[in-house]
Amino acid sequence: MRLTDGKVFGFCMNRKRILVWIGFVTLLVFRSLVLSQEGEAGVESPFSIGVGARALGLGSAGVAFPDDPSAFFWNPAGMVVVQQKGVGLSLTTLFEGTQYNFVGYVHPTMSIGTFGLGIARIGTDGIQQRHWERGVIQEDGEAGYWWGKLTLSYARTLLKGLSLGFNFDVNRQVLGFYSTNGFGVDLGAHYGFLPKSGILKNLFLGCTMVNLLSPRLKLGASTETVPYNIRAGVAKVIFFRQNADRWLLLADLEQGEHKRLRYHVGTEYGWNGSVFFRAGVDNGEMSFGGGLRYRNFQIDYGTSRIGDPGFFPRSHRFSLIFYFGKSIPDQRRLLEERRDQDIQRRIRGRMEADRQKRIIEGLQAGREYLEKEDYFNARLEFARVLMEDKENREAQELLTQTAEKERQLQRRREEELLRRAGKRKDASGTMLL
Repeated sequence: MRLTDGKVFGFCMNRKRILVWIGFVTLLVFRSLVLSQEGEAGVESPFSIGVGARALGLGSAGVAFPDDPSAFFWNPAGMVVVQQKGVGLSLTTLFEGTQYNFVGYVHPTMSIGTFGLGIARIGTDGIQQRHWERGVIQEDGEAGYWWGKLTLSYARTLLKGLSLGFNFDVNRQVLGFYSTNGFGVDLGAHYGFLPKSGILKNLFLGCTMVNLLSPRLKLGASTETVPYNIRAGVAKVIFFRQNADRWLLLADLEQGEHKRLRYHVGTEYGWNGSVFFRAGVDNGEMSFGGGLRYRNFQIDYGTSRIGDPGFFPRSHRFSLIFYFGKSIPDQRRLLEERRDQDIQRRIRGRMEADRQKRIIEGLQAGREYLEKEDYFNARLEFARVLMEDKENREAQELLTQTAEKERQLQRRREEELLRRAGKRKDASGTMLL
């Protein structure tokens, strides 16, 4: 409450909405009631419940293999496992009209790393505003509360298998007429083992620190700092049926600044890259989910509890993912094909240059033999040229010319031999004494 112009200003709601909203705020925003029951205390971001239906169905385990457009939320460096550009949308109604929405985009490239962009928002409406004026409660209409976060992400593989990434977060809180902004930075690392066989094949490690630089928010009289959170995880991918099916195993450990150590495990089986079955355990709470993909469109569903099971109902979350463009493996394959084609083109070019060189050298050598009246070698050179190029007109003409001169030479030799023998031929070719 605050005192302004002699008026006491406050927010009031009906009793049921007050109870639900207080429970939500205490669990997700301030964690003062729920965390104190667990021996914990501190300010907590509502986004700690995670984003996306896939991760919810996997028990919120996703640090080592976050394979969808929400990857940067779980581990910015883990975006390197995303192989195709995609947009993910997640729409969730938590309780009493509280909406939790997320949209994320991941853009992998072959040479300059992977980029990510995301917007998350959680909030509720219908908070009745009232104030006291001269001993009378005055109605001021309704207001709402929401907390939004804009995330810009980048990841890049620096060494073989080792990738680093970061998030730059812009947080904004709004409660009625009050608002505040805060900025934070997350840092992540990811490593994929490179052996082509053995137990280390397709094994991945991930680690992330959320709020390495913590956002500071001042919605009321005091400034609150969102605490850091550290996660580390491992993932193993096993392929079946000539890589048509994939079995994924994940396990994470989570340690918050004001939270006890938590664990998350999950498994996913993907049949033919089209149908997905998921299950997990989120610090003791069972989670389930699944997904369907047709071409570049995918829908996911996940269900789990996000808080005290005696107070909060089970959460159900749906996500839509739209993939577009060629995947990184497809781009690499096309690049290899272009390289092979370029190599073949260069080889053919060199072979053609060598052939043309042999033709030119053959014609030149043949002419020289022809001038020296070495018709045998001249004919041999022109024949070799025609073996390289059957349609070479110059070689054909020179070969014909060589053959004619060779015949003329042969006739002259015969006549010379006959003359020396005192013989000659008549016009009909009959030998005369």
